[in-house]
Amino acid sequence: MQLSARNELLFDGGVVLLESVNYLFTDGEVSLLLGVDDCIPQLATSVVRGLSIFKDLLRMVREDGKVFESVLLPDAPIDESWPIEEIGAAQ
Repeated sequence: MQLSARNELLFDGGVVLLESVNYLFTDGEVSLLLGVDDCIPQLATSVVRGLSIFKDLLRMVREDGKVFESVLLPDAPIDESWPIEEIGAAQ
């Protein structure tokens, strides 16, 4: 599951748009969260490209020796696209 957020940081000189993106994986017993904390949209976009590749290469072995295999979260939306406003990211 991908979790994304946008925030505005207000300061005396104006406003800075910040984005964070996290990927949540679970096998029903253990969860793995992989992501990037608040940063400027241009950096978030670059990091997410790398995370998309990294998550496919990542292998986690549990303490009991079992290899972690992610499963779909119950009640998670499947193949749904949630539009994100382009404010700040493309300008």
